[in-house]
Amino acid sequence: MPAPKGASEHIEAFARALAEAFGELELVTLGDESHQGSLRVPADPRDPQALSRFRIGVSGDFLERVVTFRGELLRHWGAARRPFAHVRSIFEGYPLARARDRLVDKLIFEVNALPSVELKYHHADVADDRELCRKLRAQETACLREADCIIVPSDVTADFVASRGADAARVRVVRNGVDLAWYTWPPPRPTPTPSLRILYVGTFSPWQGVGVAIEALGLLGGSALLTLVGPCRGRQRAEIEGAARRAGVDARVVLAQPVSAIELPALYATHDVAIAPLTATERNVEQGCCPLKILEAMAAGIPLVASDLPVVRELCGPDEAWLVKANRARAIAEAWSAIAADPAEATGRAARARERVVRGGGWKNSCARLLSAYAELGVIR
Repeated sequence: MPAPKGASEHIEAFARALAEAFGELELVTLGDESHQGSLRVPADPRDPQALSRFRIGVSGDFLERVVTFRGELLRHWGAARRPFAHVRSIFEGYPLARARDRLVDKLIFEVNALPSVELKYHHADVADDRELCRKLRAQETACLREADCIIVPSDVTADFVASRGADAARVRVVRNGVDLAWYTWPPPRPTPTPSLRILYVGTFSPWQGVGVAIEALGLLGGSALLTLVGPCRGRQRAEIEGAARRAGVDARVVLAQPVSAIELPALYATHDVAIAPLTATERNVEQGCCPLKILEAMAAGIPLVASDLPVVRELCGPDEAWLVKANRARAIAEAWSAIAADPAEATGRAARARERVVRGGGWKNSCARLLSAYAELGVIR
């Protein structure tokens, strides 16, 4: 399970739903570098009794981690044939796709990201390694071809996997959700002032646009405060602190540790506006995504400023949020100023955004769509 962020919430919601539906489910995940080999850990007390976890510890560079994980996965899998496997990447998916007829009856490939698209943002030298890129794309193609069902988080991603050769008839869109029981209707907020309390929740990956938000804070002026909440590595911290110094706002940017999903509603309640400054990159525009931070902000009833990208418009429109041109710090700053200047409009858009999320049904509806896809495969009734 990743650190507290959208992916871990997504995994947990889907795993719980599948465990309850099937009566038995094993969740295989990465451990941290302190674990050598394999380690079985007890199920979380909140989990259905049917859900067990098998954690595989890996270390070394990226390729060494992949090789270790694949080897340990197949060793754990053994020779038994299982009724289905639900995979989230080619790193566990490709070994099963290759031995599909021997190891698994039905293969479900959940595509949130493909390494041929995303790895270059984390490892710049990957883009220049043509042989590695060729192998990655070949393994992605094999997984898309062998999958009986392909789960994607957005219409943009559905179009993307179809362009990569996936059979469109096998693709099902299952968007992220939010736990509506944790997000009650918020009390009226105080009138926003030039001292806006701005919140960003998520990772600090290059495509998230945190640097653009920091630049916008410098353009906004005043005493507005930007709080950044998420897992932050040493290099990322240095980059954020450097961007804040260059923008002249190092005293107004706060880096905070990740919080659990159940703590997020209280965090949103202490801020005036949320920001989702996604950049116009191949990852966001072509591959697609379903930003959980947007759904959370909408459920929290907090005014939202987000990049005007197709994946964002699948979740909210201009009547529900301030949609601004991606990669434009000035556009973000102007949206923040508009929120401070017209609190009635800010409250109205936030209320409509929350209503839309509530109508969507949250994780309950997302999990129902997932189980519906399984039912179509005939592996669940």
